[in-house]
Formats: sequence, C-alpha cells, structure tokens
Amino acid sequence: MSSFKPTLPNKSEIYTIATPGVSPETASLAEQLLNRNNKEFHCFFNDKKFHNHLIHHLLAAYSLGASKEKIQEIFDEHAKDQRPIPPSICKITRDNYKDYLGRAEAYTSFLHFYENEIERYGPVDTVRRFVWSGDMLARTVGGAYHPLIHIGYGLEFDIHGIIAEGLAMASCTEERFVPVTPNLPGLQYSSLIPVQAQVYAENATSSARGLASSIVDQLSEQISTTLGMSEKIFSRSVKPDTSDIPEYLKENTLFPIFKQIRKDPVFDNIFKSSDNNKLDMFFQNKEAVDRIKHYVGQWFIDNSTKDIQKKFKDLHTLCAIALGSSGIRKEHPGTLKLDFFLMHALTSSEFLHQYIGRVALTESVSLLHAHLAVTMIYYVTAGRPDFNIDGLLDYKSPNHSASNNNPWFAVLDKSLSCKEAHVIKVVRSCAVAQVLYGPHENTKLDHVWLQVAEMALDKDGDWDFSGVGFDDTWTS
Repeated sequence: MSSFKPTLPNKSEIYTIATPGVSPETASLAEQLLNRNNKEFHCFFNDKKFHNHLIHHLLAAYSLGASKEKIQEIFDEHAKDQRPIPPSICKITRDNYKDYLGRAEAYTSFLHFYENEIERYGPVDTVRRFVWSGDMLARTVGGAYHPLIHIGYGLEFDIHGIIAEGLAMASCTEERFVPVTPNLPGLQYSSLIPVQAQVYAENATSSARGLASSIVDQLSEQISTTLGMSEKIFSRSVKPDTSDIPEYLKENTLFPIFKQIRKDPVFDNIFKSSDNNKLDMFFQNKEAVDRIKHYVGQWFIDNSTKDIQKKFKDLHTLCAIALGSSGIRKEHPGTLKLDFFLMHALTSSEFLHQYIGRVALTESVSLLHAHLAVTMIYYVTAGRPDFNIDGLLDYKSPNHSASNNNPWFAVLDKSLSCKEAHVIKVVRSCAVAQVLYGPHENTKLDHVWLQVAEMALDKDGDWDFSGVGFDDTWTS
C-alpha cells in the first residue's frame, strides 16, 4: 500500500517561496522599478564596492505579498543612496573580458556584454559558461556572496536582466578567494555538455551507462573541484568526531569539521577583534589558507543528485545554526549578537538551491565547496565562536506570537516592516529551509528555523561587526 504521508513541496529541487498578495498593480510596479534600477544605478553604491541591495529587498518583499505602497517605499529608501550607472568604457567580448575583471568602472560594459550573451545563448547556459570558468567562481562567492545572491534572484524569478546584473557584479568583484575555491578551466567557447547528461548517467541502465559515463568524464575534465590539490584530499574513510554534537545533528557532515576548526591552533592569534583587515591578514597566512583547503577537502560530495541535495541541506543548516547559536552566551544572559558575515552565509545559502537544480552535478559540487570555503573563513575571522545550540533553542523572542495558529505568518508579516534589507532575507532563507526540511527533521532542528528568523526580527538590522567569537567583544 502506498504511503499517506503528505509531501510538500512536491518538487523540492525547484521550490521557491511565495505568499498570496501579489496584485496586478504590484507586479506592474515591481517590473517598472526593477527596470529603473537596471538602467539608472550602479551595482556598488560607493568606491569601497558596497553593494546595491535594492533588488534583493524588493524581490524578497514582493515574494511575501508586499503591497504596492511597500514596494515603492523600499525602492525609494534604497534609491536615494545609489550611484548612477557609469558610462560604458568599451565593448567587452569573450576575447577581452578578462582584461576588465575586478574593475568597478567596467560594470556597464559587462552588463551589456552579459545581456547579449543571455539573449543569444539563454540564462542558464550563460551562468554555467562564465561562473564556472577561470577565477569567476571565486568572484561570484566573493564580496560577501553578493554576486551569487544577485544571480540567484535572477534565476529564481526568471529575470534575465537581473542575471546579467549579477554576472556583471561578479566580474567587477575581486578574486580574493581564488586560493580556497576550486580550480576551473578557461572560458569554453564551444557548446556546453548538457546538464541532463550527468543525470542520465546517474539513472542509466548498465548497458547505456558506458556511453553516458564518457560524457560525464568529459564534463569532469572541464571542471576541477580539487582546490589545487589531488582528488585524494576528499576522503570518505575518515570517521568524524561527533562527541558533544547533539543527536539530531550527528548526521550533518559539517559540524564535526567545524568542531576541528574551532580547536585548531593554526588559527590562534592570527588577528585580534580590533583588527579591521582580518580577511587580508588571513590570506597573508599561508598555513591558515592551507588549513581551510584541508577542511574543505574533508567534505566529500558525490556527483549524484541525492548527495548534492543532502550536502546542501547540511550547509544551509550549518549556516543557520552558526548565526543563531554564536550570538548567545550563557555568561551574558539577555544579550543577543548576530554576526554580519555569518548572516550573509545564511542568506546566500538559500540561493544555492536556485543553482543546483539547474546546473550540472559537478558544477553543483564545486559551488557547494566554494561557498563552504568562504563560510569557513568568515567563521575564523569572526573569532571561531562556540555554537551554543541549547541557548538558540531556548531563546525567547519578545516578539513571538504564541497565540497564532502558525507563528510563521506573523514572522513573515513583520519582516515586511523592517527597513534594513538583510532582515527579510534572513527570514526568507529560514522560511525556505523550514518548508524544505521541516517535515523530515527532528522537532528541535525544525525549531531552529523559526528561532533564527525571530532573532533577525528582534535585532532589526543591528548586526555585529566586531566578531562574536572574541571574548573581549562581549565585555566592551
């Protein structure tokens, strides 16, 4: 007899969160304002390459049913801080685009280039061709993951112009994370191997698998996920130390690795909480960089849909717990701190979902490894905070609506009223995860998503930049 267990969402790999409330007027206004952002504003609002969050905030609110008045308010609030889009400095082509990488003044030129690429080859082909070439993956997860997020919004809402903006943003971002992200081949000019080839090989009968596997081998040669080392670094034989990890998290493959990072003396005394250039100091320390590569190498991901989805869940869960549990200390009751960069690990992890349902399996593996590497570095620069998971689960939000049949309705509604752009993104990332994983998780783990969402509402954009893992930041 078949199971009577309800399955929601029915196709989790293509799930996107949306609530009722989008009217024809709201849809029309959102389209107009997104077009204005595309035509009028730079992707960076200052010379330090701080990012334009306008479309992130607007589309997150749009998906949660914001009124047209709220959509206009969000646009106006962000628009007043933006810089005008710069004039095009040249005609960028496949042959010369590398000459302009990392240059903010080339944003418009890159934007026109990617718009043309998408019009000719389609959005997914263009994303695959450029993100997985040269140092572009490092640039895409760079800038506190913002290019990855921006492209992710374009994929989720099927807006080709936003995908072009995100690719242009990635092209203007520094390649800082190259030492810890997968090595990739140069730009491929010929047709890409279809995404379906690996899926076909995964499910093929033994008689057909030989041909399919040769196609997969060709794709694997085009993309390396070895972080500059041998494939042997990805070991499945190492038994993880799961002591002191709660029972409901023992199946998560990342918590034992982060436990090792927290105790690793290589990361001791690299920087102080007061240092303003922690990322620079980290990359100047070759031993620390090599250790991050070592720990990423411990996270083996099989080139299969099932394992990729499992490891995506592990990463998404890790990012949520890292943000929420690191912000509470037993010795400082009543104090809540949410780290700015760990917050971005969580808001960006939601968008990994938009990629891995569309790109090749090997590309998904390299993307997950790249995101993990950056997240590990942000964990180290935050002072390697302890994960106070009991404190996270016991947290009592002053804004919790216990009387509601579904407390998520109040959380989603309150997030629309928050003016700081990242709050609604945290809430949305947690909401997506709860829908995807909630029915299949331990009750305590399911509770994490609501707790972290309510924490973000309670802080209302007051993010911590000092490093929540440094003891002195809790006494100053």
